[in-house]
Amino acid sequence: MSDFQIPQNPTITDVLVYLVQMDGKLERVEAQATKTNGRVNSIEEWKTGLQAVAQYQEKHPNQQPQQINAPNATTVQVVTPSKWFQNEKLVAGVVAVLLALAGVLSFMVGQGVSQ
Repeated sequence: MSDFQIPQNPTITDVLVYLVQMDGKLERVEAQATKTNGRVNSIEEWKTGLQAVAQYQEKHPNQQPQQINAPNATTVQVVTPSKWFQNEKLVAGVVAVLLALAGVLSFMVGQGVSQ
């Protein structure tokens, strides 16, 4: 493990030198492990995104492929672009405006008002 070998009857100095060397090696190992774990986490996040896209495409084979950019995601949600008429709130608003306009026009026709 180390270039330094503990003698058969080590002195306190021998043990301290060995511990200092071990500490230095442990710091280097920890730094490399942290770096590697960051890379692995990033790869796992991309894998999660790709799996989500694959599942979505499996369930919706007729739609265009989705693109996901999720570098720090733990959960990926695929949202498909919808048409305006697929938005319930927007449709409700358009219907309300049209009903109001129809009411105004019927009132005007009933009153005999012409333009």
